[in-house]
Amino acid sequence: MNISRKLSKKIRKYCENNHIGFYWDYRDELNNDQVQTIIEKGKDGYYEVSDEICELNLDCISELEKNFSNETFEYFQDEIFNSLLAKGEFKGYSDKLDYFEDNTENYKDEFFDEFRDFFYVDFSIDSLLPNDIPVKFVVYSNYDCLNSDWLNQNTYEYEHEYCSYFRAILDVLKINPARFKTVLKQQDNTMIKFAGRFPNYKSRTYWNDLSGDIEYKFYKDIARELINNTSPSNLVFLATIDLKEYIFDEKPLKKVSIPKGNECGLFSSSVGGGSLLEISLPKDIILDVSKPYGLTEYDTIEMISVSSTNDYDIPNVYACTNDIFGNSFTKIN
Repeated sequence: MNISRKLSKKIRKYCENNHIGFYWDYRDELNNDQVQTIIEKGKDGYYEVSDEICELNLDCISELEKNFSNETFEYFQDEIFNSLLAKGEFKGYSDKLDYFEDNTENYKDEFFDEFRDFFYVDFSIDSLLPNDIPVKFVVYSNYDCLNSDWLNQNTYEYEHEYCSYFRAILDVLKINPARFKTVLKQQDNTMIKFAGRFPNYKSRTYWNDLSGDIEYKFYKDIARELINNTSPSNLVFLATIDLKEYIFDEKPLKKVSIPKGNECGLFSSSVGGGSLLEISLPKDIILDVSKPYGLTEYDTIEMISVSSTNDYDIPNVYACTNDIFGNSFTKIN
């Protein structure tokens, strides 16, 4: 477009300072795969999802850019005409303004081609990120999962010859096996049966500051969770995450603190079953998600977003609201 360099620079600056707004419907939201991508990759995942959304809306982007171009052209129309006039654009035409107005659409097309690289559609993807997204921290083990109480015959062994996901549960919960067995047998000898040796790890003192009643209730909640387990399942910790804050935290996720009062329990989204999810944490517990907690590389804890559209995930299996996930975890660097 044959306009002055000064005007061209002015228009470019205007375009750069006035992004094209994209407005979402209040019902629009990211799907579970997109949320999980952001959880796994952080800021890189955020930009990956943004690019994905952009590619899905190319026709809309083109229309928004065209509208913005036309509006910007009209905003600068008088200056554009005067600049073209000074450059001799209308030489040979008696009524130069009439010629310009008669050919406005052609000039708009030229304007669009010249300045489209300076148009920016702001998708405002942040508006699709709710503050509190439910997540679960799933405890995986080299020994797969915990079978139902029926298959276990209501009997639990810490040191099994081949495998023991039950051991993983006590280890991740930082519970002294001997103390767990002693407290439950003293208070209620009918809940679950114990088999084999339950070693006394004196270094495991994490719950020693609990009062007797609170400690017993905690262990009883675990036993009740075991009794009511109806399918192969994993230990899961429930929490929420502020996705906006999480995305732009440059530090990698290593350890998290699940707050007191949040629930954990037995569940598997593979089969859509488990237990009650009613082990209430009597105090904060720290989980290391950056490295294996056990002896093998498969003994890991992974943060996974919870899907409201998956019929086998917690919201639909339990027909519950997000209140069940409690408060947000704290990132520990």
